[in-house]
Amino acid sequence: MSSISFLIVIYICFIMYGWTASLIGGVWPQIAEDINVKVSLLGILVMINYLASGVASMVTYKIRQKLGTSRSNILGLFCTTIGMITFALSKNIVMVAIAIFVLGFGSGIVDINSNCYVVKAHDAKDVSYMHACWGLGATIGPMVMSFAMTNTNTYRNGFYITAIILVVVMIVLFFMKRYWDEKKKTLDKTFVDLHSVTEAEKSDNTSFIELFKMKNVALVLMCFPLANGTGCALSAWIATIAVEQRGLTIAAGALAASIYFFALMGGRTIMGSLANKFGIANILRFCIASCLVANALYYIPFKDVRLVYIHAALLGFMSGPLIPLLNSILKEIFDGKILGALISYGGALGLLGVAIISAIMTMTVNTLSIHNIQIVPVVCFGILLIVYSKMIANTK
Repeated sequence: MSSISFLIVIYICFIMYGWTASLIGGVWPQIAEDINVKVSLLGILVMINYLASGVASMVTYKIRQKLGTSRSNILGLFCTTIGMITFALSKNIVMVAIAIFVLGFGSGIVDINSNCYVVKAHDAKDVSYMHACWGLGATIGPMVMSFAMTNTNTYRNGFYITAIILVVVMIVLFFMKRYWDEKKKTLDKTFVDLHSVTEAEKSDNTSFIELFKMKNVALVLMCFPLANGTGCALSAWIATIAVEQRGLTIAAGALAASIYFFALMGGRTIMGSLANKFGIANILRFCIASCLVANALYYIPFKDVRLVYIHAALLGFMSGPLIPLLNSILKEIFDGKILGALISYGGALGLLGVAIISAIMTMTVNTLSIHNIQIVPVVCFGILLIVYSKMIANTK
C-alpha cells in the first residue's frame, strides 16, 4: 500500500467530515417542526457540536497514540455514523442533542487525527488539499439531502444514505489497515515511522503545562483561536452583511455566502500548492495580511452586487488556507513527537475561538450596529499578524 493510496482514503474521510457537518443546517426547520421545538434552538445545538468537537480535539492525540491513524479514523467515522442514524430516528430534542454531540465528537477525531498524519507524512499542499476536501464534502452533503427529500419525501433518508456511505469508508479503512500491518514488515523503517505512530510519539507524556512552556508553543497556540475563530465566525455573517449592510436581496446574500465557501476551497488548494514554492511562512503571512486588508475594505461603502461577490470571494480565498498552513508549519518548527499534541490542542483552542469571537461579533452588532461588525475581524487579524510574525522571528 503506497502512502498516496492511504492519503486518498484520508481525503475521503475529510470529505465525509464536511459532508456530515453540512446536513443538519439545511433541514433544521423541518426537523424542528417534526419534533415540535423552536427553530432558535439551533444555536444551542451548534454550541453542543463545538463542545463535543473540542473535547475530541483535546483527547485525539492520546487516542491516536493507542490506536494509530486507521483505527482512530474508524472510531471517528463510527461515532459519526451513530450520529447520522440517531438524527434519522430522532423523535425529540434530547435525541437530536445526543446525535449532534456524537457527531461532533466523531468529527473532531477525524479532523485532528487526519491532520496529525498528513502534517507529519506529507507536504503543506497535501494538508491544504485535505482541508479543501472538507469544502467539497460540505457541497455534496446538501445535494444528497435535497435528493433524499425530493425522491423519498423525507430528510431522514438523507441521514441513512450518509450512514451507509460512512460504513463503506470504514470497511475500506479496516482492510487497508490489515494490509498495512503486513506490508510494513518489509518496508524501510524510516518510511514506516513516517507513516505510522512512532514509538517516540506513543511514549510522549508531555502535559499541556509542560508543552505550553516550550519555546514558541504559547505563540502558535494563540494563532489557532485567532485564525480559526475569526474565519469561522466571519463566515456565518457573510450573507447577513450582504443583506443588512449592503442592501442586497436575501437570495443575493445566500449567493455571496456560497461564493465565499467556494473561494475558501480554491484558496486552500492554490495557496497550499504555492507554499512549497515560496515557503509556508511567507504564504501564511501573506494570507493573514490579506485577510486584514480585505476586512478593512468593508469600510468602503460599496453596494454594487458584483463588488460584494468579489469581496466575499477575496475573504474566502485568503482565510481558507490559514488553518491548514498553520498545521503544516508546526512540522518546520517543533519536534515530531509533540506534533500530535500541538495539533490536538490547537484544534481545541480553534473551536474555543469560534465560540468567543462569534459572541464578540454578536455583541458588537447589538451595541454598535451591523455596520461596525468589521471592527472585530480587523482587530483579530491584526493581532494574529503580530503574534505570528513574532513566532517566526523567534525561530530564526
